[in-house]
Amino acid sequence: MGEKLLSICIPSIVDRSKQLNRLLIELEKQIKENNYQNEIEIIVAVDDRKIPVYEKCNNLLEKSNGYYACGLGDDDMVSSTYVKDIMKIVKLKIYDHITFNMLYQNKGKEKIMQFSYKNKHFSHIFPFNIKIRYGDYTNDKTCLLFKDKVITKNKFLIIIFLMIFKTFIKKSTSHTWTTMVLKKNIYKSVKFDPHPNEEDMIWGLNISKKNLIKKEYNIEKILYYYR
Repeated sequence: MGEKLLSICIPSIVDRSKQLNRLLIELEKQIKENNYQNEIEIIVAVDDRKIPVYEKCNNLLEKSNGYYACGLGDDDMVSSTYVKDIMKIVKLKIYDHITFNMLYQNKGKEKIMQFSYKNKHFSHIFPFNIKIRYGDYTNDKTCLLFKDKVITKNKFLIIIFLMIFKTFIKKSTSHTWTTMVLKKNIYKSVKFDPHPNEEDMIWGLNISKKNLIKKEYNIEKILYYYR
């Protein structure tokens, strides 16, 4: 198979077939409407949870033939102009990193997430499913989380926590996410780690550490709905 302009990689599980089909119908509709059948490939990996997520993601990237690639969550959704807006920039072949706004939707609340090498998105990674996140990608305050649930946003309590557990701190800056569009030489240079959770965040952190993103284009629109 020859090289495509864009590979869209979607890891999924059998239990989410309904959500996956909804996403595929929307993508295929946009690809056909914009005549990109020969320039975009959609690669899907579905199993019954026997294959670890990190392994599934690595397999998808290995199979991809795109000059650029991105990942999509099987239970997420894209905007009606997702394909058109991204391909307009992809066809130029001059940017390492193509970003756009993501709308995070959870329990009736919405936040816009933005990624760029210009931004500082700090993450403290601790064991036992404990996390601290701060920065401008969620337009929110610093917060301490346990199993992805906010425990506190109190700065004083978070500082005390950091002082007590400072030996566990791994502070990193993430400029990208798996849903952003990256050139082949970048996305194939970093493997997904065998981590029990947050594979996408850690992959983004590892990309950022290598300082591979030199030229970037930011699409100032919401193109992705993260649920």
